[in-house]
Amino acid sequence: ELAYQLVQAQTEVFQQDLQKAERVQRALLPKIVPRHQNISSSVYYHPLNRIGGDLIDIFQLDENLIGIYIADTSGHGIGSALVTTFLKYAFQPKYIEDVGEIKIVSPKDLLKNLNEKLVSGPFGYEIFMSLCYAIIDLQNQTIEVCNAGHPSVLWRHSSDNTVEVIRVPAPALGIVSRAQFTSMTYSWDWNDTFLFCTDGILNFQYGEDAHFTQQNLIELLKKDTGNPAHMVQQLDQRLSVW
Repeated sequence: ELAYQLVQAQTEVFQQDLQKAERVQRALLPKIVPRHQNISSSVYYHPLNRIGGDLIDIFQLDENLIGIYIADTSGHGIGSALVTTFLKYAFQPKYIEDVGEIKIVSPKDLLKNLNEKLVSGPFGYEIFMSLCYAIIDLQNQTIEVCNAGHPSVLWRHSSDNTVEVIRVPAPALGIVSRAQFTSMTYSWDWNDTFLFCTDGILNFQYGEDAHFTQQNLIELLKKDTGNPAHMVQQLDQRLSVW
């Protein structure tokens, strides 16, 4: 009886800690996304467990530039969630020079710096992270993408309703020191759509044979009407029946 009560008490403490960790992790998600008269965005976050290793953020870099990153930490549970907390505060897309001028870090340099922090940090080689970072230039209508072992960005071209898979190969973060990363820049048109995701949705499984695949996302993206919130709602409905 005493042993049972001890285990029950430890379980209750663990559940309380799990609830706190869940609140902290959800607090890391963007509450307000950048607004612009010609663009719109929406975020869909649904962890497999109460907490997980996925993180996304959307932020204004200056009046014309918007930054977006999405990341997925290896493993599941509290350990992975702690690494996302590290990422939130280690991700520094801007810095101030000695003269006081604000400079924006290029995606490839930012991922290079993050990689070194993870490799030399306290997490060890058993913890690594895939991450995709993009900068959208509203004035020049370009997107610069740097990808570290993360699922590719999907790009729907409004001109002909085709979907392009943006492939920028590079290793995940935290595996190899002094890894090299490459940025690719593309020109887009108004009414185009970009979709970022983690492999959690691509590994979503119902039963033994049914998988949600990249092709499912492409088909959903082709039905986009320019309303990301509506597309997210459709995605949620699709997943709810799996």
